[in-house]
Formats: sequence, C-alpha cells, structure tokens
Amino acid sequence: MTELLFVLMGLVAGTYGTIIGAGGGFIIVPILLFMFPDRPAASLAAASLFAVMFNGVSATYAYGRMKRIDFKAAIVFILATVPGSILGAFVVSYLSRSVFEGIFGGILTAISLYLFLAKRDYSKATGRAGSNAHTLVDSLGRSYTFSVNYWLGGSIAFGVGFLSSMLGIGGGLMMVPTMVLLLQIPFPIAVGTSQAILLGTATVGTLTHLSKGNLWGEWAVAPLLAIGTVIGAQIGARL
Repeated sequence: MTELLFVLMGLVAGTYGTIIGAGGGFIIVPILLFMFPDRPAASLAAASLFAVMFNGVSATYAYGRMKRIDFKAAIVFILATVPGSILGAFVVSYLSRSVFEGIFGGILTAISLYLFLAKRDYSKATGRAGSNAHTLVDSLGRSYTFSVNYWLGGSIAFGVGFLSSMLGIGGGLMMVPTMVLLLQIPFPIAVGTSQAILLGTATVGTLTHLSKGNLWGEWAVAPLLAIGTVIGAQIGARL
C-alpha cells in the first residue's frame, strides 16, 4: 500500500504539473516534508527532482508530438539554468529543515499571491511579435507567431535553475508566468517549452544531487514517484 501511495502521489503531481507546465515538484516536496519529518531537506529535494526529471522526459515527448515546444528557446534557457541548477543542489545541502521550509513556503506563497492578485487569464495570452518573430504551428493546425527576448529570459532562467534545484520543484512554476507575462510567449507554447526546460534543469540538478550523495537514501521513494509522474505527464498533456 505504501508503494502504491507513492505512485499515486506522483501520478497526481505529474498530471497537474504537466497541465500548467510546472512538473509537479511543488506538490511532491510538501508531502514528503510531512511524511518524513526527520529526513534532511536535501534528500527530499533530490527525490522530488528525480521524479520531476522523469516527468520532464514524458511531458517533453508528449508536447513535442503536439508541436508545442519552442526548442530554440528551450535550449537557450536550459543552458542558462545549468550553472544555477548545480549551485542550488550544493546550497541545499547546507540548509537546515526549518530554513528550507521557510524558503520553500515563502516562495510558493509569493507566487500564489501574485498569480491570484494579478487576475490574468493566462490561457488567452497570444504572444507578441517583434523583429525576431517566428511562427509555430501545432498538431491541431493552430498558428502562434511571437518573438523571444533571449537575454531577459536567460537571465531569469539562471535564478529559476538555482531555486528549482535547491527546492526540488523543477522550476516550471516560476518559468511559465515568466514566459507568458514578461517574454510574451503564447500560453500553450509556454507550457510545452517549460516542460522541456524543466527536463534539462531537473537532469542537471539530479546529477548534482547524486554526486553529493543526497539521493542515495531515497531509492525506495524516488523511483515510485517517477513512475507516477511519467504516467501523469501523458494524461496532463492530453488534458
């Protein structure tokens, strides 16, 4: 029953996370903190990021088939997140549980309040065409024309990579609003592209956590969560 619980947890987190392009780590981490009050924050962040990495693989495949990923933007932003992802995995090893929980709760509360108070309908964001505008046509024949400010996006991606690796959440929860509101990328493309960025960020972060030994005590949990997130990603992308 315990094994099934972890798979279901990953399934729910992966499904909802993929719908909004966030990966699901922001759901997994708080639950793990409640379930394992004596485990180091770095270990739980590593377990979550491991599951988020597999969610990213599955969701990137699904959104790639739907042709809703701007691969050029994804590659640029992944490269920008790499240094931050490595740094975040190192920093979390030195944080106490109480400090980690304070940072985690504070960031999620701030994001929640901003999204709630902004009262924006993200699903209707159509993007903005500039001098370097390009067009993507998805598998349903819908056309999206927009331009991307790579310098601004890359600068923000570095910080997102740091926080995502440190907190074990993947970064999509911060990257999607950034791409929609600041970079003016259409919402459907932002969600798919965010999952591709998340894949790169989570992979680098997971490998760094692995090298630090943060993941070694979580092999009974992390793979089960990953199984759920892989399945959830397929469901979430279709929804």
